[in-house]
Amino acid sequence: MSKLNQFSLMIDALAELAEEEQAHHTPPAPGLPNLRSVIANASPCPRKRYSSASQKMDCPCY
Repeated sequence: MSKLNQFSLMIDALAELAEEEQAHHTPPAPGLPNLRSVIANASPCPRKRYSSASQKMDCPCY
């Protein structure tokens, strides 16, 4: 396969991917918070261990 054929196939695949990406793009659901507000309202992980169950679950906070 020549370089020209490889380039042509690559461009065709890129154009097809771009069409698929645009076709499946849906706007966010109304009423959902944006990422900035979720991060701003997030509380830090607690420092105290409340039970041994959290250790068994491999809680990332501990």
